[in-house]
Amino acid sequence: MNPKKFWLLTGGLGSLSAIAAGALIYFELEEIEALRLEAANVQVEIVNGRELIAKTATLEKEVIIQRETESVIATILPSDDDINNFVRTLRNFEEASGVRITEVKKKDSRSTDTTKDFTRVQYGLKFDGNIFELLTFMSQVDNHPRFMSIPGFRLSAARGKRNDEEPRHTIQMDVETYVYESKDAAQSVKVDGYDRKKALLQSEIGSRTAELAIHGYEYAGARGRRDPFVDPRVPVPTDPDVEVLSIEEQILLVDDLVERAEHCEELWETYKRAENLIADMKARSELEISMAELEEEMNRVAEKQQLVFVSAERRFNNDVVARVAKLRSKLNNSEGLVGPSVEVLNETITTLTNHLDAHEYELARRVSESIEPRLPLAERDPNRGPLVEQIRWMGHLAQTVLEFDEIELDIAGIGLIEGLKPVAVINGESLAEGEMVAEDLFIRAIGEYEIEFVFRGVILGRRLQP
Repeated sequence: MNPKKFWLLTGGLGSLSAIAAGALIYFELEEIEALRLEAANVQVEIVNGRELIAKTATLEKEVIIQRETESVIATILPSDDDINNFVRTLRNFEEASGVRITEVKKKDSRSTDTTKDFTRVQYGLKFDGNIFELLTFMSQVDNHPRFMSIPGFRLSAARGKRNDEEPRHTIQMDVETYVYESKDAAQSVKVDGYDRKKALLQSEIGSRTAELAIHGYEYAGARGRRDPFVDPRVPVPTDPDVEVLSIEEQILLVDDLVERAEHCEELWETYKRAENLIADMKARSELEISMAELEEEMNRVAEKQQLVFVSAERRFNNDVVARVAKLRSKLNNSEGLVGPSVEVLNETITTLTNHLDAHEYELARRVSESIEPRLPLAERDPNRGPLVEQIRWMGHLAQTVLEFDEIELDIAGIGLIEGLKPVAVINGESLAEGEMVAEDLFIRAIGEYEIEFVFRGVILGRRLQP
């Protein structure tokens, strides 16, 4: 081989060796870089693993506390299956507070967002009650184990008459709650040593449970306070049978009576200016009738205690009662027709009949007493005498009934035996029909459920107490 070829061959082999060595070095560097990247990833996994291990204890703690307080959460925010009991709960509040619910309407308050676990449910209520019943109802809502709230309400204060109870306001109220509907379908994870770890966390579980509990304000009732929505100038009646009018109604009532009193005074002036006997009799008869009707209405107002507003009561006494009494004195002392006219007597009989039919014996007695001083002047008149006698009998009847009601009769029992006279045990004595119970009082008849007495010529009955 000549030298030229030798060096060419040697140079070629050297180049190939250099290329091979470079390739080997390149691949070794790449492998080293891959190993370095893998080492970095392992290092990250180690760090993440350490963090997970560090968080596991805390996560397990939260899971255990969450599981042990689920029963409390279920009570505060029940599932949708329990929402049907919500209306029943509201009815229980109604019974406990004394309000009267007139409307319960479910409102469309559910959110369109189906990803949330909590759904708001709202009901609109309409009811009536006084302010203290309203506060008791709100206290029931506030103290109920289930979470409920009152986002707002509107109160319309009571107006008008009050009969057998305190004024009742009209209230519109929204009551809302929330329903828990979990959207998380993840399966429950087992925690190793659960009971042991739960025992170590009892203190924190108790604290978390206490935080979840609803603590409301316990309303203590009226405690002698008045309803701020009721006009304080009108006292609340203590007698449930007394009808109390509103201030506006009392003022209008007194205004009407004042106008009627003024009209009677005008009739009095007309009577005094009468130019002949016919005009005199006509004017006096009209005056007598107007006075009798006005006095009857005055007696009714006083008997039913309809005026409790101080200003209305004072005006009634000054501008009605005093004026009518003064006018009545003038009329009684004036010359003219002797005693009340036939029209006045008939009007009085009608008034007495209405009172007796309605068992308003006290009003009947007052009407009879008001006209009695004038009856002697008319009793000798053939046309008016029978009417006077009828009025006196009706007054006697009213007075007798009132006095009979005041007699204490302790009826312990009765005995009805065939063939024997019925007997009754009255005030500890065994008495039969026809025997005297007290002065002016004897037994007329003994029945199974009622005993008839004769008292001052009037037959009256007493029913046996059940």
